[in-house]
Amino acid sequence: MQVTDALCNFLVALLGNRNVTWRSGHKTGKTTAFAVAALWFFCSFERACVPIVAVKEAQIDFGVYKELRRLHRGALIPIGGELHATCRGGLHEASDDRKVWGMTAQKPEGVQGISGPNVLVLVDEASGVPDPVLEAIGTSTAGSGGFVRKAYAGNPTRTSGGFYRSHHAEKANWFCLHTSSEDTPNARGATGADVVPGLAGPDWIAEWKANPGEDSPEYAIRVKGEFHSGAEGKVVAAEAINTAEALWDATAFEGQLQIGIDPAGDKTTNDETAIAVRRGLKIGTLLTWRGLTPDGIVENALALLESHRLPREARPRIALDAEGVIGIDVERALRARLLRDPEAFELVIVRGSKMPRQGGGSKYQLLRDEVWGEFRDWVEAGGAIPTRSKLRQDLNAPDFVNVLCKDGRERLSATPKKDLKKTLGRSPDEGDAATLSVYGWQSASTEADEAEAAAAAAATASPQVDDYDAPAMNPYDGLAVWGG
Repeated sequence: MQVTDALCNFLVALLGNRNVTWRSGHKTGKTTAFAVAALWFFCSFERACVPIVAVKEAQIDFGVYKELRRLHRGALIPIGGELHATCRGGLHEASDDRKVWGMTAQKPEGVQGISGPNVLVLVDEASGVPDPVLEAIGTSTAGSGGFVRKAYAGNPTRTSGGFYRSHHAEKANWFCLHTSSEDTPNARGATGADVVPGLAGPDWIAEWKANPGEDSPEYAIRVKGEFHSGAEGKVVAAEAINTAEALWDATAFEGQLQIGIDPAGDKTTNDETAIAVRRGLKIGTLLTWRGLTPDGIVENALALLESHRLPREARPRIALDAEGVIGIDVERALRARLLRDPEAFELVIVRGSKMPRQGGGSKYQLLRDEVWGEFRDWVEAGGAIPTRSKLRQDLNAPDFVNVLCKDGRERLSATPKKDLKKTLGRSPDEGDAATLSVYGWQSASTEADEAEAAAAAAATASPQVDDYDAPAMNPYDGLAVWGG
């Protein structure tokens, strides 16, 4: 194992301080540092108790615990103990009940009851751990008379919560560490044996400098390891996007089914057709294609709709960006399908350059601005999105500005698409599909009620011919009645 400055700084801080908090960019060695700390504590203290806490169990299994198992197997002096395959079983020494194991941070009750004279609590990606869980963890380190330590580590993705406060309002109670991805040995030009496998390198950092840019909130958070809300003028702040990504696994995919289609032509080279599938507060699927014809777009959209549609589910929605020639062609193809089957779906046409639905009473200048505003409201209500690099960049790109309209009123206007293309170096296809999938959203409870009512109505409706299994007919059954 190669020892880095970041690893040494963390271990020294942990040795001399009861509470240690470490913010950093990606790939700076936090995972290895946590694994080393866990094994050190396990080997050094009688009845050692080392819970590793994270939002998801898989995060521990494929992160800190995977590294811990590697170090345990490769130790020059055998560490001992029973090493299980997953963090739930952990590393256990039965002779004095020393243990290292993983715990998920979903509910406070799940992390209460940790006790012992020697306790080290390691909280991974602490920015995403809810405050009630962090408070419950604090009770586990309240004991005295032994060796008790608590450590937070993670990327600074939120400017609120316990991890943020440990570096700001509550920093007097913490030993604070900060490591930028730019400071790893690899990023500083290490060669040969000095290169540390897995740490951030110059090529990765150069990619982030090129897109989304060195001055972007994403670069500050993901590379420099700095807290940055990214909220200044943004339609959807970087912090809100991070939260929406973190919510994805735990958010139920339920409510009314709606897909958003941002179409691209079959001859475009940079644009992609993007389709997002949403129920309630979760975008469950987002797919992209290149080179589709209008009919091909419709076929893929209806196939996605069918794969997500529940038995007897009433008409789902399709929200289509019908601005431009391609959009009009796709609209024409979808309307042709509706002529054959009017109950197949509800078609919502969105032409962004038109007036918003509320007309002059709206706080938005154009319909496109209203679509973005509704998406922001949905995210603030707890909307969850899949983790995708392009989607994250697309959603954080537009700003809202106040513009003076002809009636003398100021209204909100989002950054025009042509300007977003210049900023991103491409079309914001994934972001447009995501916002369209949310367009028309009212509230999670309203959509859930509508979906439940529609399902109940479909379940009690008269069976369709295709669903009715008619008995076999015998043309001679009536002969006895007629005396035949």
